[in-house]
Amino acid sequence: MVTKAQKEEIVSRLKEKSEGATVAFVADFKDMNVEEITDLRRSLRSVGKCVVVKNTLAERALSGGEFENITKFLTGPSLLVLGQEDAPKAIKTFLDFQTKVKPKLALKGGVIAGDESALDAASLEAIGNLPPKEVILAQIASYLVSTPTQVVQSINQIIGGIGQLAVKVTEKTQK
Repeated sequence: MVTKAQKEEIVSRLKEKSEGATVAFVADFKDMNVEEITDLRRSLRSVGKCVVVKNTLAERALSGGEFENITKFLTGPSLLVLGQEDAPKAIKTFLDFQTKVKPKLALKGGVIAGDESALDAASLEAIGNLPPKEVILAQIASYLVSTPTQVVQSINQIIGGIGQLAVKVTEKTQK
């Protein structure tokens, strides 16, 4: 049995971990064995923390903070993931692992830091399936470069058309 002091220690450590997180999400992990949970923790180690904790302790740790709205997903056996740096990368890493153990691991929902609204599993999956940040930035840069180029090409076509029209008009007037 866990003593009150141990529970307070768990709550304070979880609160400390959540303070630097960019995303927090909850998953159902029924029928997963210890080895699979350990593998999940290893795969998430580079992008965040994976914690199995009692729902009441997680609620206490997260209440009053950025991830307070996640508490509605804390029902039944819950696995809490706290992404430390890049929220989409943490979600993507989780989804990649989920495909290995599909029926045993299911997203319930989560919250992204800075946005108080809770996200359902489908929204989190959509975020996780986004291309990496570098790819999105490259796409934006290509649009920014291509748009002025297209404007210049259009202006050149108009000027060229006016020039050709002027040549034809002068040829007709000279005849």
